[in-house]
Amino acid sequence: MKKWKRDATISYGIGMIVCTMLGYAYGNIIVFIIGFTIITAFYTGFNEIQSQSEARQIKIRKHQESLRLQSEEEANKVREQQDLLRIQAQREYHRKFSEVYVSTDREDYIVKKEDYKRGNSRENEYRRKYLLPLLNLYDTKCAKCGKMDNGFDLDHFFLSKNEGGNFSLLHKDGHLVNNAIPLCQSCNRAKGDRPFNNFFDREQILFLFTKNREMTLLLNQISFEAENPAPVPDSVSFSLPADIGRYIVAKPNQSEWLRQVISEAVAKEQATTTPAQPEG
Repeated sequence: MKKWKRDATISYGIGMIVCTMLGYAYGNIIVFIIGFTIITAFYTGFNEIQSQSEARQIKIRKHQESLRLQSEEEANKVREQQDLLRIQAQREYHRKFSEVYVSTDREDYIVKKEDYKRGNSRENEYRRKYLLPLLNLYDTKCAKCGKMDNGFDLDHFFLSKNEGGNFSLLHKDGHLVNNAIPLCQSCNRAKGDRPFNNFFDREQILFLFTKNREMTLLLNQISFEAENPAPVPDSVSFSLPADIGRYIVAKPNQSEWLRQVISEAVAKEQATTTPAQPEG
């Protein structure tokens, strides 16, 4: 039994006893009936009020529980959506990363004794040939903070000097792999000898591997063109007029005119070098 109902029942019983005693004391049944009626009406009204109040409280609790369940359901949906977006983002990250990833395993590269020395011939060659393309690729900015206010240093990306890493690595398959990134002096000091995955965050690592792939392709292209220079075509040779300089200066529309002179000279040379076809 609820506390309020128990208290009301006790009060009703006490009231009935008092009414009985008063009726007996005065010897008048009317006093008893009046007291009984008043106490009964009070008890009934009190029970009704308490029952209605309890019903309202139950309704409020049910509504609050419904709101709580609805809120939890919405929160679960939000969490599920966030988990789905996070999984999709991870898959997209791994997809992009797999497209630009190059091996960071030292065993995949040919490392010689001289590669452990700083400022060796290969690194000096890299500075001479590939430094400007590297800086252009990174827009002359630090690969970590995006600034270059206090100068820059070349840093070994994934294979450190302690592991025999040069700025350009020779893969066992025969191609070159870029291992250099530009860092400002502050970031270079902060990085120290730490591996790249302990210094750069996930997005920066993806950005660096993307740039590193572009630089690797450029590295091999420049190296191939240096070792295999394109031959100068000798099938067509022609000579321009000796006073062409005077005409170039004198003609107002010199670019178009120059193209026309060269075209005519090439056509004339081809006509003189092509053997005549025998008549049938």
